[in-house]
Amino acid sequence: MAASNCSPVSFPRLPPTHQHPMWQAWDLAAEMCLLQLPGLLADPTAEFVPSSFFSEQLTAFELWLAHGSSDKKPPEQLPIVLQVLLSQVHRLRALVLLGRFLDMGSWAVDLALSVGIFPYVLKLLQTTSSDLRTTLVFIWAKILALDRSCQADLVKDNGHVYFLKYLDSPEPGIDNHNRAQAAFVLAVVCDQHAKGQALCAAANLLQVLLKWLRLLLPALTASSGNLLLVRWLCICLGKLCDNQPEMAAAAVRDGAADLLAGLLQAQLPELRAAAVFGLGSLIHSLPRQRGAG
Repeated sequence: MAASNCSPVSFPRLPPTHQHPMWQAWDLAAEMCLLQLPGLLADPTAEFVPSSFFSEQLTAFELWLAHGSSDKKPPEQLPIVLQVLLSQVHRLRALVLLGRFLDMGSWAVDLALSVGIFPYVLKLLQTTSSDLRTTLVFIWAKILALDRSCQADLVKDNGHVYFLKYLDSPEPGIDNHNRAQAAFVLAVVCDQHAKGQALCAAANLLQVLLKWLRLLLPALTASSGNLLLVRWLCICLGKLCDNQPEMAAAAVRDGAADLLAGLLQAQLPELRAAAVFGLGSLIHSLPRQRGAG
């Protein structure tokens, strides 16, 4: 439009983009496709070679990850990476690279949210691909650690079920450190969010939490994955029952208080604190009995 002496106007005002370096990469990709037309028209048996634009952009993003930091210019390829998430061909590679980027710190998560990562990773929760799950759970844990407000949109599309199934999955390839990330996501979903608590309760989250506590506590070792998972199981249990009398009563009936009390003598202070939090939420939320007089 700038070449035609047209000046787009918007409110709020957007920065000029007609000289963005990404246009050069796009022009090259389009030219490489158009150059194939003569050969395709001359030879009916010739095959079209798909553009390598997205693959090259992922490679450029990977190079930025190897040398970039919060002090350097943000990666220009980040919006392209988000678009690639919807492509089955490059989806896994894009997710892994995006996870590496988010792991660089809260500034990276904030930048990804600002360019519109949320609807893309929300839509991916509808996929059934097992190879995406661990990376997707990690990405959501990073997002919710920075922005808890995403919990409402997550439960609106039943996204919490994805993490509950991952937490309770019998697949041996899922280690307890990854399960702890799913428990963290579910804890955030329930954190001061009555709708999230109700939906997680309806999906039998209480039974899943108690099942894993009973499974891990008798043979609790110094494994960081086991300890981290137990800690977030306790916290998630407390968040699920917080200010929910019926849920707290059901948890006590099913033995949750006894399981948490057994952790009060744990050597790790973070584990004792998680158990105290869970017990405190249960006691505080139990239905109040009316006095005789």
